[in-house]
Amino acid sequence: MISTEVSGSKLLRREDDALLRGRGQFVHNLSLPDLLHIAFARSDHAAGLILDLDTSDAKAMPGVVAVLGIQDLGRHLTPTVNPLLEVKEGLRSPLLADSEVTSVGQILAVVVASSAAAAASAAQAVRLKLSVAQKSGQDLGGASPKLCSDFESEEVAAQVAFRAGVVADPQAQKVSVSLASPRVQAMAMEPRASMAQWNQARQHLTMWMGTQTPSRAQGDLAIVLGLDVQQVRVITPDVGGAFGAKASIYPEDLLLALSARYLKANLRWLGSRSEEFISAMHGRASELKGSLAFSPQGELLELKAELHFTLGAWMPFSAVVPLRNAARILPGPYRIEGVDIRGKASLSNAAPVNIYRGAGRPEAALLMETLVEQAARALHLDPIELRRRNLIPIESMPKENFRGVWAANLTPFDASLRFDEAAYRSNLKHWIETLKLGGLFVAGKQAEFFFNVYFGAQTLDGLVGGSGA
Repeated sequence: MISTEVSGSKLLRREDDALLRGRGQFVHNLSLPDLLHIAFARSDHAAGLILDLDTSDAKAMPGVVAVLGIQDLGRHLTPTVNPLLEVKEGLRSPLLADSEVTSVGQILAVVVASSAAAAASAAQAVRLKLSVAQKSGQDLGGASPKLCSDFESEEVAAQVAFRAGVVADPQAQKVSVSLASPRVQAMAMEPRASMAQWNQARQHLTMWMGTQTPSRAQGDLAIVLGLDVQQVRVITPDVGGAFGAKASIYPEDLLLALSARYLKANLRWLGSRSEEFISAMHGRASELKGSLAFSPQGELLELKAELHFTLGAWMPFSAVVPLRNAARILPGPYRIEGVDIRGKASLSNAAPVNIYRGAGRPEAALLMETLVEQAARALHLDPIELRRRNLIPIESMPKENFRGVWAANLTPFDASLRFDEAAYRSNLKHWIETLKLGGLFVAGKQAEFFFNVYFGAQTLDGLVGGSGA
């Protein structure tokens, strides 16, 4: 078995033997007596006012037990968001579309049937009549909602801004870049899945969920169902991948629990790969702009950055974390006297965006390192040498970064970070030597080629072959 060393002791992994022998237990492998299956009728439009929702054909289909809506389950909202940043009030979304839809894949109704196939077929028979929203900026007429793509919305949910040690140097040169990171889907091996059992006599819910956060899911379920936490049990079997996309509870999980209590039945939902694309939490989805000022001698002087993260149509628990993380880690390991960081997170008519593999840190690191590369080109200096000159030296450790001067009308968050002792310069030297020894070190046009292949040249404004000004 693979062993992991923690605080000097080795802990053997317990899951490997069963997984390698094909004996894993995922939600897909589980069942309950008299189990019923659910599917969700979803909107195929991104935005619009609901004129009519006809479920009569779906209810008449073979195997269908019930088609549930707000009139059955009640109007419930998504759980509150982690308040790491101040979030605008009134942005919690209904679990079921009420008077309008705000994204493709938004849930309209819960279909319960004797088999998963029957439930899926009946969900397709639900008919939605919609006054479809028009593109933002067009004459919408009356109170019709706007259709906003990522980064177009004026509905800003959270902001950050701080400034510290701004440097004015008449001889300073400057480079600027714009980076667009598209949406990504976590594509876990196991799509989302959950199973619910309601005990009417005990007024108790048991949920089996493929989640990263069973304790928080327990709390969210209790709040939505109006129960004490002790009345909810969450069991997490094997989870076939998550990467952040299963860190927050979903409307599907909450509606499954509400439906199980309403029908006093055992229910299971197995998400499809298509549902993962249109309604699961996405990652990245940012537009970052930055400029870096530096002296003719190669001293990095000032970093300015504008960070914009999209949130999608509703906000999971960790929705504001990517913006917060990106703002906090800049300018990274570099000794820079001046910073001016501003950021915002805004809603759009699309699937939600949440934490995903680094959650804002990789995006910020890419921005910073791209600026350093551009500065090296402008100075005709080896980019490794420019980094070496400006990395925080070990004799300055431990070090606190900027506390900043906060912009008016914005709630401050703790922008300070304490850097523990780290030998950045010797580490850089070690890894360059290691890469050279392994034949992996590339430079010049060869490095440009690999950079373009990995990141996509279309996402960079003026990076390769650009002026850098």
